Amino acid sequence: MKIEYSKLGDYYFPNLYLDTNFKYSKIGRYGKLRLKFLKEHRKAEYIILFMNNKLQDKIYQSYTYSILNVWD
Repeated sequence: MKIEYSKLGDYYFPNLYLDTNFKYSKIGRYGKLRLKFLKEHRKAEYIILFMNNKLQDKIYQSYTYSILNVWD
């Protein structure tokens, strides 16, 4: 895998992007809460999931878990 960089001033930043084929359009309230929690309190895990393109799967997993367990 080749990583491309853009130069901004004196620094090089990696060109990161999310997959355009977002297969889970509905993440619900608990998916949004999980995303907010990862961004604010588990920043390293958020960045790792984002860079490995697994963030969407993790958020959707939280959403489906909430549907199965919270709404019983």
